[in-house]
Amino acid sequence: MTGVVRYIDGIAQTPTCCDHCGQPLPGDVFRIFVARGIRPVRVADVTLLRANDKYVEVWTAAGMQGLLCDSLTEIEEARPGVWLRLHRKALARASAIERIDTGARCQSTTPRAARIVGVPDPVRISRRAWSHVRPILCRSLT
Repeated sequence: MTGVVRYIDGIAQTPTCCDHCGQPLPGDVFRIFVARGIRPVRVADVTLLRANDKYVEVWTAAGMQGLLCDSLTEIEEARPGVWLRLHRKALARASAIERIDTGARCQSTTPRAARIVGVPDPVRISRRAWSHVRPILCRSLT
């Protein structure tokens, strides 16, 4: 499970919902940093994970929710098949992609940008990722 693991006296502690309630985290959630502490966000609600320096922005349909300290590679490896790598700085859930900008047809090999639910600006799809992402996106968007 990704998220911050707290160590007390060198012993890894079970991640909890927040610093105050101490309840164990339910099933599949990210433990994200927000302005006033830490809170859980269900992985199923996340539409985009975008790297920003040494943190990862967590986006849902409601907008940006907070930050993670994990790398995109760690997140992708922990949950194979959940995310599409759009760029070296972006992982998205295929079902959250509303449309592909700059062209209506899926025939082109030109890099494109994805419009993702809850994210105001388009997310670039790199040339390297496009060859892997194109068949999946064209199948789900038609």
